[in-house]
Amino acid sequence: MDGSEQLASNIKFALFKIHTKVALESLYLVANDAVLVKLRGRLNGRSLKYAGRKRIELSKAVELASQESETEVVVQFELDDAIYRATEAIRSAVELGGAVDVVSIDVSVLSSGSSRVYMLVSGVEKASVSKKISKDVEAVLSTLGGHLVDFQIVYDGDMAEGPSQGVILLAVRVTQPCTLSEIGKYIESRRISLPRGKWLRHRIDRLRQSGDVSVLKDGTIFLSAQNMDHMQGRVGKKTPDVERALHIAKQIW
Repeated sequence: MDGSEQLASNIKFALFKIHTKVALESLYLVANDAVLVKLRGRLNGRSLKYAGRKRIELSKAVELASQESETEVVVQFELDDAIYRATEAIRSAVELGGAVDVVSIDVSVLSSGSSRVYMLVSGVEKASVSKKISKDVEAVLSTLGGHLVDFQIVYDGDMAEGPSQGVILLAVRVTQPCTLSEIGKYIESRRISLPRGKWLRHRIDRLRQSGDVSVLKDGTIFLSAQNMDHMQGRVGKKTPDVERALHIAKQIW
């Protein structure tokens, strides 16, 4: 049994021990010292607090199972749970009436139910909808037992000073494992201008220092474990997981 087979076996056993309906779907090497682990399944709890707590529990189980592998393990969730339902409900509420197009949305949840929402929208002026969108987001989270602690909304075309932290994190999620150049190309593909020089490099370094992203020795960039712990599960069209699949497909073909 080689190293990856042993790691997969350890993770499956760890998931079995915590009696979860979530299973290991795939495990593959994405860099010399990093492995991407994808978990798929269903969490029956209806609250965001439960979903956040269970994702942290799953991440810790995978982390413990991989301690002997001497590789960095990044967990990606493909789950049907309250975080997934919140993401879809927010999208539907914001796009109701057809005036707003949600380009990207990302919901992260802590075990307490505290939620962060990053959203990129187009087709509207900033002042005309910002309060309504914020109320829509808060209403959806409230129905699922969550509460909003950080909300960032970015308007396509309103990027004079460069993309926000939320947009950069979305770019990392879609393109990871990625280089600085790949992040920049993805952001510009969304019709968002990047300041020249080392602006993006400095922003990534700040995100690394704050623990939001991980940067390997060879320059490969991932969302950090603390971000991957709380990321949404399966999502609909135009969301990061679907965009990531399309991005990978374009690279292959």
